[in-house]
Amino acid sequence: MRTATLDVECANTAMEITHAQEDTSCDYHVNMKSYYGCPTQCPVNSKGLCSSHGHCAYDEALRAPRCYCNLGWSDKDCNTHIYGSSGDDYSIEIGLLVVLLLVCISLIVVISFMAYRVWKLRKEHHDYSSLPSGTEMVETLNF
Repeated sequence: MRTATLDVECANTAMEITHAQEDTSCDYHVNMKSYYGCPTQCPVNSKGLCSSHGHCAYDEALRAPRCYCNLGWSDKDCNTHIYGSSGDDYSIEIGLLVVLLLVCISLIVVISFMAYRVWKLRKEHHDYSSLPSGTEMVETLNF
């Protein structure tokens, strides 16, 4: 006698077999992910389970499964975009990037100024053109 056990996990995919094995002779066990394994309270449309903007889970307060929407999305099927939500607001990130850019530019200016000052000081204190050549130096050192 042949038997097959199919375990379907709720996921946002039409069908994905994650594991299949033959436990004993002619006894098969298959694990798969699919939105066909989700409760019917969580809608599936052309975009996917919960409009691909959330996940299906059991709500203890409602005592029923429902879509839990990602940040910036709402409605029972997570199909309504909330404009101006914190999911779309990148002002903090942009502000941090501007501050970081200003700090980097300031560091480059300071390092360039310091390098210029070091170059200028070396040139003032070490005018290499007035030094004797190598042979003159050797003659000076020999008594």
